[in-house]
Amino acid sequence: MLKLSAAGDIILMGALPRAYHEISASLGRYLADADIRTANMETTLTAYDHFASTFCGGTWLSAPASILSELEIFGFHHYSFANNHSMDYSYGGLLATLEALAGRGLQASGAGCDLAEASRHRLVDSPAGRAAFISITATADPSAKAGLGHGPFPGRPGVNRLDHEEVFTVRPQQMRALEAVAAATSINGRLDNSKRGGYTPTEPGIFNLGPIRFAEGGEPGKMTRPREADCLRVEAAIRAARQEADVVVVSCHSHEIKGASDEEPDYFLEEFARRCIDQGASALICSGTHQIKAVEIYRGAPIFYSVANFIFRSDQVAELPLDFYEKYRVPPHYSAGEALAVRSAKGTRGLQTDRSNYLGLVPTLSFDRGRLAEIALAPVELCFDLGPGLKGLPRLAEGPAFDLIYQKLKTLSQPYGTSFRRDQGLIRIDL
Repeated sequence: MLKLSAAGDIILMGALPRAYHEISASLGRYLADADIRTANMETTLTAYDHFASTFCGGTWLSAPASILSELEIFGFHHYSFANNHSMDYSYGGLLATLEALAGRGLQASGAGCDLAEASRHRLVDSPAGRAAFISITATADPSAKAGLGHGPFPGRPGVNRLDHEEVFTVRPQQMRALEAVAAATSINGRLDNSKRGGYTPTEPGIFNLGPIRFAEGGEPGKMTRPREADCLRVEAAIRAARQEADVVVVSCHSHEIKGASDEEPDYFLEEFARRCIDQGASALICSGTHQIKAVEIYRGAPIFYSVANFIFRSDQVAELPLDFYEKYRVPPHYSAGEALAVRSAKGTRGLQTDRSNYLGLVPTLSFDRGRLAEIALAPVELCFDLGPGLKGLPRLAEGPAFDLIYQKLKTLSQPYGTSFRRDQGLIRIDL
């Protein structure tokens, strides 16, 4: 029996406080029971010696490589490094992170010196069996995407990126109103000129209002589809991994949502996840918007649309580039902590004020000769009420926190027909 545990996003900026080690003991024992352990590294690992990108994943994140020593208490063997922060410090920061992980003997997938490396699977061996990991991110600046070499040109470092198409359907009278807005504002002037010159393809049935694409139809709404070339690339990686491993796990980082709720995965992510299972993936482990999302059992394989955060300490970042100060109109002599306090209005707004960002899941999947036999979920809470010294660090959820996570899972997963039951401090999924 091969047991594989998967934690969510890790944003750790420095050393773990001494007081945390006692709090984390039961979680450590839970993870130690697994043969293979994985998580998502959602920060770069640098000494602030690489230039900041003109974009970031929300906050420019970097931490010293020494945090890998801190994380040894959890025993992770593999890290996904495909997310919206992977290129916060450009190519240098990305490659430095991969070098730091490799230097510790840790496997990392989802980023690399070119697209071939970023999309390739990584293998982790254990006495109980071998797992392959493939990682991709749907949320990343377009310039963060890795590229293939061609002719004399080398490949481009970056992340394995999942693009998608987005079209909004409107009624005929709404389309006329959009056309009137475009005519009155000339919002499409440059785009129309580009189409006439052949530089931007014209899409039949699509009307652009700037970068937003609309189609005329019946009931208004939104539809998204994953980019076919990206799906085919991942599907090929899954098939290749299947030749070498007992189980294949695909990790996907996505902040995209269907509507107004961060707790709903977008349509394209559902399609992408199911296509991965169709090609032989043993499980999909997603993260992104910081909240727990639904679990779907598709063809006997689990799709976790978000296991949420595992460590969430982004407000502890030690340094920020000048770009942050200019964006939020912060005096440049402020420390990073003072600058972040300006954005959060002294901790009264933003991600750190929402308890739902401090709840997560750590699933353990048990496989018998490659076939899924059991799923156990450890609900975790990230010490929301224990003060700034411990806030953002995980422990096993108990009492009201357990109840909240259990009810949230049941409600969000109901449309997918997934059923859960409590079992001695864990949540189990009926297969």
